[in-house]
Amino acid sequence: MSTFATLTGLPYPVKVKWMYLLNKHNKIEWSKKFQDDYYRNNGSNQPGTSNHGNTVQACGGVCWRPPGGDEYKTNCGTFVDDKKGRVGIGIIIRNSKGEVLACSSQIMEANLRDRIANVLAVQRCIHFGLECGLNSTKIESDEATVINWINCGSHRDTDFGLILSDIDVMKADISGITFSHIPSSANKAALSLAKIAMGIAEDSYQAC
Repeated sequence: MSTFATLTGLPYPVKVKWMYLLNKHNKIEWSKKFQDDYYRNNGSNQPGTSNHGNTVQACGGVCWRPPGGDEYKTNCGTFVDDKKGRVGIGIIIRNSKGEVLACSSQIMEANLRDRIANVLAVQRCIHFGLECGLNSTKIESDEATVINWINCGSHRDTDFGLILSDIDVMKADISGITFSHIPSSANKAALSLAKIAMGIAEDSYQAC
């Protein structure tokens, strides 16, 4: 199965390759290992049982905290390789227990500035949730400027304004969706997936 696609909304084509690790019913052993490794590296507490309002404090920074109730939270991050002209995007969807429901590592062959890469990451983040049937209402990114653009409705007249406008359309269709900035220390899982994307081979695809 080909994993190439062309993103619209840019003044030039961007090739994308992706690898999905999908787990709607928490049956992938990888998910448990990923979660165990994450909490081992960021503190001993499991989600929902930590101190400081379910926020794990580690390495002097605030770490990821789970959503409440039956909500899903989606985090996205990027890794930009200026020399090779490539951008990695990491996306991870988790529930209130901190269980990994779905995640994705995607690579784009394009020279993009950090902020434009993060705009694309948020757009792809929403699309990924819809593709998985997981309507996440909480989107988090460690790029504060991009989150501000989305929430304030600015920069729609730029060369990447069509992408922001596409996000606006999806926002209007998803009731109660929010976009929040978090420090990179709370976005480690998504950032790690973005780095993993840099090693994806052509037409690499994994799903369960």
